[in-house]
Amino acid sequence: MTVGELAKECGVSEASVSRFCKRIELKGFHHLKISLARELVDAKDDGEISGHISVDDMEGSLRGILSNKMEELRRTVAMIDREKLKKILEAAKS
Repeated sequence: MTVGELAKECGVSEASVSRFCKRIELKGFHHLKISLARELVDAKDDGEISGHISVDDMEGSLRGILSNKMEELRRTVAMIDREKLKKILEAAKS
């Protein structure tokens, strides 16, 4: 997305997106995109999630789905920068 596309999707101005990036101590929107991409790459490097589902082994397939979802949640929580999240929440309150 461009800064304009993100602003439109969020219902704010491009300037608000830029100010938000500065408020969470990023250099700008481009830096936000790079940081998010880096986080996604790092999360993928943690391990492999299987997508194998078999009609012949429904119980095993369901256990696999559950395991994959739990791993996705673990990765999501692990990659959250607590200090940045705190700043985002503080910025959202003001």
